[in-house]
Amino acid sequence: MTAWKKLMFPAVGAAVFVVVGIVSGVTIVSQNAQRAEAAATLSRIAGENAELERVADAAIAEATVADLGARTDRIAADTKVIQDLADRSMTWASNAEYSDARESTMRAYGLQETSTFMASFLPPAPITVDAEGNEYAFIDAAGLNSRSGTARVNLLNVEGAVYAYMALIPVTSTSSDGLGSATNIATVFVSVDPAGEVSDLTGFAATAAPLTTR
Repeated sequence: MTAWKKLMFPAVGAAVFVVVGIVSGVTIVSQNAQRAEAAATLSRIAGENAELERVADAAIAEATVADLGARTDRIAADTKVIQDLADRSMTWASNAEYSDARESTMRAYGLQETSTFMASFLPPAPITVDAEGNEYAFIDAAGLNSRSGTARVNLLNVEGAVYAYMALIPVTSTSSDGLGSATNIATVFVSVDPAGEVSDLTGFAATAAPLTTR
């Protein structure tokens, strides 16, 4: 190979790599722009669907209230009672807080440990035991936690002055490193009297949604 060819190859090669780099960069920027546009579109559609769902829920709720002869101010008051129930029983971030939530929930609503609600949402906290017999709270060791969101309360029936509801409550758990979270929907059935006393309390937790990173 002649000297000028030897000198020419690095220059040509460098030029090719520069062009490839520019094309790749343009492609990546274009792809990122497309992804951003797609994400914005999905976000807009999700928002529109959420609004349509809210309007539909409101229409159904209004029709139900009218059909059952329920009072809207009473439903608003009962919704606060149900939200307090959710916050009291489904929000904790340590074994100590979990134990407090169990005791507080049983005391506030007259529940036994064997009740359906306690078995579903607040069973006895698991304890791990090492080879030497030392006990450790699994909740703390695994970094488990739970946080209740805003309940969607639906009136099911009215019997005299007692209103029966189904509440859908988002419950979120966050990973110990704070980089991910998962949310599931807890379904709670509960009756509330005019004094805000709760009865017929049952429920179950749905399967958690896939982990989402932040």
